[in-house]
Amino acid sequence: WTVLGAFFTCRTIGIEPQPQCLPPVRMALDYNELSARTINALLAPIPTTATIDTSKPCFGGFQPNEAPHPHPHSQRGSRHAQVVRSLRLDDLDELKDPNAHIALWHLDVEGAEIPVLRSAAKLFAERRIDRVLFEVTLKRWGQFGIGSKKEGLDELRRLFSGWTCTWACNGRPFPWVPVPRHHVYCGRPWNIHSDLGWGLFDVFCVAPGVDPLWNATAAR
Repeated sequence: WTVLGAFFTCRTIGIEPQPQCLPPVRMALDYNELSARTINALLAPIPTTATIDTSKPCFGGFQPNEAPHPHPHSQRGSRHAQVVRSLRLDDLDELKDPNAHIALWHLDVEGAEIPVLRSAAKLFAERRIDRVLFEVTLKRWGQFGIGSKKEGLDELRRLFSGWTCTWACNGRPFPWVPVPRHHVYCGRPWNIHSDLGWGLFDVFCVAPGVDPLWNATAAR
């Protein structure tokens, strides 16, 4: 997504907690003569850290709270363990200008979507986010302090009240309730894994008054 945004000449910021994932992104940007800012951090509403084993390959399904805790006498563990700190999205330097806005925010954070969205509370309150595309992963919400699926879905419904939110796979209104897989009507392969308890769905939310179709190559 960082490379894609840069390709469309957007002012793009990629935030990634795994240090070992950043060199390939930067290499792709350099190879294609593109520009984007990449940040090694977690997005969280309150300060936190994660210890990440950088000896492991970049992994799309990685979760910071599953990071290993190396034995204090393990030379290999201490050599490859790296502490990554958090930041709030609404504290980014690029967003300190009150006229700055986010045209599209994409999240794929393996169950941490609610705390990550909380890190942008000020931006939501100031209506400075136009569109959000994020994966819903109810199955892992408990690992991030969400008490139940209902609690998490209710919070998301309140956050996106007044927005137009649809299943990204079919454009139908997103119900903010767990839906059995035979009621989703997504094309393959998504209809095979379409139980919200599994959480393989992207939800696309558009702010009130914002065109869902965005020409990234044209001035706003």
